[in-house]
Amino acid sequence: MRTDSDLSLAVLRRQMAQLKMVNQNIHNLARSIFKEGVKVQYTVNAREYFGRVVEVIGEPGHTQVRVINIVTNRKRDLLVADITGLVQEN
Repeated sequence: MRTDSDLSLAVLRRQMAQLKMVNQNIHNLARSIFKEGVKVQYTVNAREYFGRVVEVIGEPGHTQVRVINIVTNRKRDLLVADITGLVQEN
């Protein structure tokens, strides 16, 4: 007979497996979208900046995008959520 705690543990394990899959999908998408040289717009401390992607770093669940600011040439490691758009050149 299963107890409530057994059911709760099963639900927790299922959710953690789903989280692992989502984190892996986010990491793979970031690697396919943010290729080296892609120009992006990003926000840090409520200010907008533009940068060029160097690489996607970190592990699934801790994915970051390393960029170089176009104006200052300063490297910064961003969370994917910090990137607000892709810049297209004409």
